[in-house]
Amino acid sequence: MAYEVVYEYGRGIVEYVEKRCLWVGRFIYGEGYLGMQGIWKEKGENVIIVNVYALGKMKKKRKLWEELKIRRFSSSINLWCLIGDFNYVRGQNERQCISEASYGTVETNEFNEFIEAMQVDDISLVGKKFTWFKPNGHASTHIDRLLVTKEWMTMWQGSS
Repeated sequence: MAYEVVYEYGRGIVEYVEKRCLWVGRFIYGEGYLGMQGIWKEKGENVIIVNVYALGKMKKKRKLWEELKIRRFSSSINLWCLIGDFNYVRGQNERQCISEASYGTVETNEFNEFIEAMQVDDISLVGKKFTWFKPNGHASTHIDRLLVTKEWMTMWQGSS
């Protein structure tokens, strides 16, 4: 079920990238993500691009983060891009709502530790502060992200 959700969510990205930019060598997937490993056509470099759709339960997010860390460090490829709905914020400033409910500090720290452990940079948004808005306007969050390795940023200098 979870693979199907991610597959449907990421299929458009996969098809676009595969046709235009990447010779896909293999797909990687698990609960909450679908990725491609291949050669970037223009640069001739091995890359891994992962589309993330993190499900709501914290237990599932922890499992997702752990799987991605294992994949990252069992791979010899250093050009990594993770993009999608991580369904979590990095701090209270990425969440706005009418209620005064606090967001889990422990979980936020875990998410930040995941990003640090993956050795990726969180690319800043341009234009909007938030990526998700509750239809009634009572809440907004920054849960969609683009995370890339330093090697990725070096390969595509000037992209932000």
